[in-house]
Amino acid sequence: MITPIHSLASTGISLFLLPLLLSIIWRKDGTGYPPMARQGRFTTRIWISIALLLSLSELGNYFGSLHGGGDSKFPTLTVLVDPIVGFTPGRIGFVFLWSLVGVELLKGSTER
Repeated sequence: MITPIHSLASTGISLFLLPLLLSIIWRKDGTGYPPMARQGRFTTRIWISIALLLSLSELGNYFGSLHGGGDSKFPTLTVLVDPIVGFTPGRIGFVFLWSLVGVELLKGSTER
């Protein structure tokens, strides 16, 4: 583990990285973004639909694991990725890939 969850160190790291994130998503010229093209709106709707479906699935699995048979019958995403992130190199790789995907998504949204 790099830092314990909800510790002062993890909060400090998050606050340290916040300006970097804002610099990636905030336009330098302050003009705002042009209206999204039709294809961009369609893609946004697809991503929102996928996020909602995954969230509802995760919520259903969570309640199913509490009331209907445990994590083996209704595994949440945390249970599924635990073998990968259960040791430090896997956790570092997972955080790196997760961050890379997030940065690429943010960069794509700033290039409109």
